[in-house]
Amino acid sequence: MKKNNNLKRKNLHLQDLAYPVWCSIHNRAGKAKGYEDVTICDDWYTFSNFYKWYVANYVKGWHVDKDILLQGNREYSPQNCIMVPRVINNLFKRSSSMHGIKGVYLDKRTDKYYAQIRVEGNTKQSGSSSDIHVAHQYYVELRKDRLKELLERFSDCTNQYAYNRLVQAMQQYL
Repeated sequence: MKKNNNLKRKNLHLQDLAYPVWCSIHNRAGKAKGYEDVTICDDWYTFSNFYKWYVANYVKGWHVDKDILLQGNREYSPQNCIMVPRVINNLFKRSSSMHGIKGVYLDKRTDKYYAQIRVEGNTKQSGSSSDIHVAHQYYVELRKDRLKELLERFSDCTNQYAYNRLVQAMQQYL
């Protein structure tokens, strides 16, 4: 299916912010590394449909996310996407650890796994174990605590609809 920017030269509120996001989604889906199997719903091939969703969900500085509402989701659509602050989105990015388990690292000196997250540029650690899965549970607890802090921080969001969707989405992780 081909993209259709049916709002060219309309100069609508937030259009200059929504358009690059829409283009970025289309540039990633099915093409970029890690996005080869990602699709876009038919409605979002027409910019005005994406724009309507974007305006209703917009919060300054927040980003479109496709897989927090539904873990492992591979489709961009109004039902599957949510706007989230980058700091929350970063808590859900895929693991880059050599073990493939996010937030768990091996300390070779002690031969134990430990849990850690990044908070405001600093590393916060919690618990260690010789069992990688136990260490991952420590990470899950760290992430829960961090999510609670962040939800409180963003509670005065100007778009309460977007904030309430975020809170609802986060319940499965708390």
